[in-house]
Amino acid sequence: MTGHEDRMEQRGTAAGASLTAWARTATFPDPIRLGDVEAEVLSRPVRVDAVRRESSLGGRIVLLIIASLFLIAPGVLGVVGLLLADRATTADDIDSWLTGSRVGYMLATAFPVGVLTMWFTVYGRHRTGYEILVGVASAVTGVAGLVAVAAGELDVPGHLVVWIVLAIVAGTACTGFAIFASRSGPPPERVPDHVLAGSETERLQFRDRTLVLHVLRDRGLVDDATWRRALEMPLGTWHRLDH
Repeated sequence: MTGHEDRMEQRGTAAGASLTAWARTATFPDPIRLGDVEAEVLSRPVRVDAVRRESSLGGRIVLLIIASLFLIAPGVLGVVGLLLADRATTADDIDSWLTGSRVGYMLATAFPVGVLTMWFTVYGRHRTGYEILVGVASAVTGVAGLVAVAAGELDVPGHLVVWIVLAIVAGTACTGFAIFASRSGPPPERVPDHVLAGSETERLQFRDRTLVLHVLRDRGLVDDATWRRALEMPLGTWHRLDH
């Protein structure tokens, strides 16, 4: 079968399916011709209205700060609740602050689990940075909570101590997996800054192309060296990798 016929077969397979589904199931020549793969990606109509628009650099920084504060807030709430409960003078105040602390540590346990689940299922074990942020925050505030319990004069309920320990375990696990079990390279959804400066259509095409590349790497059709080179190449240049 000729290269043109191969590509026509791939295009037919791709009809009616998402690009990632096509990349997972299509039959490619050996060795794979990335120029033809990229041509298939670029030939697809881009649904601009279905993808969120990239914000400005300033907007992204603000969103990053807000997201970071939101993700570390539960553990901080847990520690603060313990400290204020220890200083409270009425039973109602003590109970209220301990309840707030318990909620904080429950969330400080849930957040690392949720972020780690996304790291595995959405980002294909590629580190985004949030895994370490959330993991370290939960672990550190958990340790601070245990110190506050030991140093304070208040009789803290056993179930609250359990949640503190769980937060430490979840945070440590999240951090450990992110550091030692992450795959190299950026997440599949990442778009380099030089692409963000282009048109929205180019940004979406680059993102689609990157998603396909990750699938091909997972299938063993692209080696790590080629994968690293292809990640940052401008649109329309993958044919240079074909031999």
